[in-house]
Amino acid sequence: MLGIAPIWAFIAGALLHMSGVVFEPPIHAGRMIGQATVPVMMFVLGLSIPWRDLQPRAPILGVAAVKTALMPLAVAGVASVIYAHNTEPQHAAMIEAGMPTMMSALILSDRFHLDTDAAALLIGWTTVLY
Repeated sequence: MLGIAPIWAFIAGALLHMSGVVFEPPIHAGRMIGQATVPVMMFVLGLSIPWRDLQPRAPILGVAAVKTALMPLAVAGVASVIYAHNTEPQHAAMIEAGMPTMMSALILSDRFHLDTDAAALLIGWTTVLY
């Protein structure tokens, strides 16, 4: 887990933020780079999903059902136990819990030599079901 560069970048950024040091040029550069992230990820996602092989498979659909249906229900249950009234943050958490699986699953499956086709199919099916 510590061999993953984004984790080190997050730790370094958090430490610098907590120290109170402000580096305006890198912050500006990060914002500019960040604006291109979502379109590039969507492009790569469109290229990586095996659209011709998007046939329903029981394991993929099972995980997709858990991700898109059971997770929002679980978050709603936990939120109703913790909070007296559900407000916007709790509703946002429920929506976020049901969001489609995205590129991090595909990137991590490729990085750790897992089944990238299954990860891509999971991304495709959760996107369709969402």
